Amino acid sequence: MRAPEELNEVDWAALEHAYGPAGDVPEMIRVRYAEESPETEGIEKLSWKC
Repeated sequence: MRAPEELNEVDWAALEHAYGPAGDVPEMIRVRYAEESPETEGIEKLSWKC
């Protein structure tokens, strides 16, 4: 995936997705991007051990 900073280059308010305005898309992508980062890899496994 490209860097999340590139998300700021898109006029998301001018776009729509299946549920309406696409203004929420950048945050959803950032969350997903963060979940895939090496820093967060394996966190799901750790939280289930608590």
